Amino acid sequence: MSLVHRSIMTAAILGFAAPALACDPQISRVDGPVNDSYEPFSPDAATYPLNITITNRDEAACDLRAVAIGTMSGARRLIGASSRAQLGYEIFGEQAIRLPNEQAAGFGLPILIAGRQEIVLRLQVRVRPGQVVPSGIYDENVELLLLGSTGDVREQRRFPLRLRVEARAQVNLAGTAGIFSNGARSAVLDLGELKDGTANSIFIQLRANEPVRVRLLSQNKGDLINVEQPKERIPYQLVVDGTPVDMSGPADLRRSPPRSLDGASYRAVATVPVVGNRFAGEYRDLISISVEATP
Repeated sequence: MSLVHRSIMTAAILGFAAPALACDPQISRVDGPVNDSYEPFSPDAATYPLNITITNRDEAACDLRAVAIGTMSGARRLIGASSRAQLGYEIFGEQAIRLPNEQAAGFGLPILIAGRQEIVLRLQVRVRPGQVVPSGIYDENVELLLLGSTGDVREQRRFPLRLRVEARAQVNLAGTAGIFSNGARSAVLDLGELKDGTANSIFIQLRANEPVRVRLLSQNKGDLINVEQPKERIPYQLVVDGTPVDMSGPADLRRSPPRSLDGASYRAVATVPVVGNRFAGEYRDLISISVEATP
């Protein structure tokens, strides 16, 4: 009897699904405002470019959303380094899409990066007009997050936003056709027919984000001069906001108008105490008024 030995081999064929490729985003560069200027009395919103360079280091495309988280929740605010005042702002992407100040799935600015590609995400920091805050440096640290489809953080980068609010003071004369000006304004007071005790007034409107120095300069050193006969002079007195002003030379006043777009108005009264025996004709003086912010 013969024995037959048989060897039976069982081959198992196993299949493994390749893992889905995952993109690999990296924020390699941030170029934003670090010492740009903000004008508190500009009628237009101030905008500053914020460019983010992002590289996809993998073959798979990245489908992400970007959010920018500030140090405080809710409305975005830059904080004054010295004053601790707040300067409101927003961050926008293309097509005026606002970047959220919170992290949540489904929220954020959509970003698509092909494999092994680099893009520049062009954002915009926008500060609304009319924020009359003290001068100085205002800043906030912002963290840019790149989120996956489930809200998971794929990449993050912290960077500062920093603006410089300029010290500004402006003057206008109520009753004139002008508007607020950074430079000097000139006033011609119409006193009408001159008699002893003749007086008239104007209002000097000031607005500033710091205390101001007001400088008044009389062209004729405090005299009304006959237009046709300059040797004929009539002295007058000027009182601004209750303070007598010596117009024989440059005169300075210090004031602190409220930090607002309206500012404050200060009454200036010109009075001719005595006319005396003078030639007939037109008498006039020109007063230049300038303001300077004094932080």
